[in-house]
Amino acid sequence: MPPTPQTVQLTGQKQSQQQYDPSKGPPVQNAASLHTPPPQLPGRLQPANVPMTSLPAALQLSQQQPQIENQIHQRIAELRKEGLWSLRRLPKLQEAPRPKSHWDYLLEEMQWMATDFAQERKWKMATAKKVLEKHWFWLRAVGPGITLLGSKA
Repeated sequence: MPPTPQTVQLTGQKQSQQQYDPSKGPPVQNAASLHTPPPQLPGRLQPANVPMTSLPAALQLSQQQPQIENQIHQRIAELRKEGLWSLRRLPKLQEAPRPKSHWDYLLEEMQWMATDFAQERKWKMATAKKVLEKHWFWLRAVGPGITLLGSKA
């Protein structure tokens, strides 16, 4: 007699309660379980009413995807058990220095020019201030007899 939907659902619930978590590794109950093969991961059931050959290639690949993922997770569990799999990230590799391009030279020159223009502006402001002060002292020294803009009073 085929299993009723309720019993299928109960077994499915048991499987879903013991789902494999790849970040924690395989569940370990005792020391003897360390030497047993990892438990089979719950896989997705293939639809029985649709033959695999009549499906397009993209759908066939999408149906094979859970099997491939299960194999990958099992292999990770094996490697973790052997101590060859770490959760830490690998350090970044040092890239080889690339040769300078035209754009790099252009950016360097732009930095240099920005600094140069800022210094030149400061220099011009300081020079203008000195010229203004000297002119002001000259006007004070000559006295009020001189009129501005060449007009005579």
